[in-house]
Order: sequence, then structure tokens, then C-alpha cells
Amino acid sequence: MGNIRVIGFDGSPVQGGTCATILQRALSGAERAGASIELVRLQEFITAPFHGVHDPKIENVYKALPKPVRRLIPQKVRQLATDHLFPEEVKPLIAKIEKADAFIFASPTWWSMPSDFLKTFLNYLTICDYRGYSLRGKVAGFVSVCEEEGAQHVNALLQNALTQMGVATPPFCSFFFNKKMPG
Repeated sequence: MGNIRVIGFDGSPVQGGTCATILQRALSGAERAGASIELVRLQEFITAPFHGVHDPKIENVYKALPKPVRRLIPQKVRQLATDHLFPEEVKPLIAKIEKADAFIFASPTWWSMPSDFLKTFLNYLTICDYRGYSLRGKVAGFVSVCEEEGAQHVNALLQNALTQMGVATPPFCSFFFNKKMPG
């Protein structure tokens, strides 16, 4: 697996809880397989709700250019044109995720939904579509923890959104843990 970079995003507000423990086990497995790993606690970066601005005007201008001209515009120019859309605390996460090869998203389940931290981060990731689909071809896995039901739904929501951003989701990429399930 040499030189593969995997980032685990812990969406739980509880440091060292079940969600973080399972995520750390998954990252440890990637590390044993030769990947370099990093754990990111989203609570340390996500401090405000998503502002809702995607700024499609930049992409529309780019798309309106003739194809030969578009080929001359480097990807970096399109990325710089969207940097202002990210809060300062989110910019390091975007830089990390665009350089990584794979990610594991972990979240507790609340009302069959991912945590606010993970949902807000996912909203910011949609801006990457205007950065030349900068997540295209990366690989993701999902971990969710629940006490009753809804964890599979959380993983399905995350998987669907990231697939629309060009992220690949291989077989067996979705794991959930139900604290009340026997066995």
C-alpha cells in the first residue's frame, strides 16, 4: 500500500468514545497495511454552520470559455477562485482531503442522521465540485455508531453524497455498530 494517505474524520463530539475507538481501529488497520494515517477531530475545526454559498458563477464563467482556452487555465487557478468560500478553520481540512488518497468518515447517529460536525463538513466539501471535482477518484469508508437504529442510514447518506462528488466507495466500505445489538 506504500505512500497511500488515509485520513480518518471523527465526527463525534465525545473524545475517545465508541465512534473514535472504532475509527482508530480502522486507521490502525490501514497503517499495518502500509498507509500513512491521520486522525482529525472535526469538533476542533467546525465552529459554525455552513454558510450555504457555493458560488457557481465562477464555474459558469469557466464553462463558458471555449475548450481550447479552458485547457490553458491551470487547475490551481480554479482552486484559488474558490478559496474565499471556506472559513479559515476549514481551509486546512480541505487541503488535507485534497492531498489524501482515502478517508474514513465516522459519526454517531442522531435521529438517523450524522453528527452536526460531519454534516457541516460534508456541506463544505460540495465546494470541491467547483475546484475541478478535486475529490474525484479518492476512496472513502464509513463508520457509524448508534444505540437503537439509523446507523446504516447515516452511512448511506454519506456514501451517496460523496459518490456524487466523485469519491469511490468499494465493497464492504460501510460499517455500523449498534451498542444495543446482542452479540
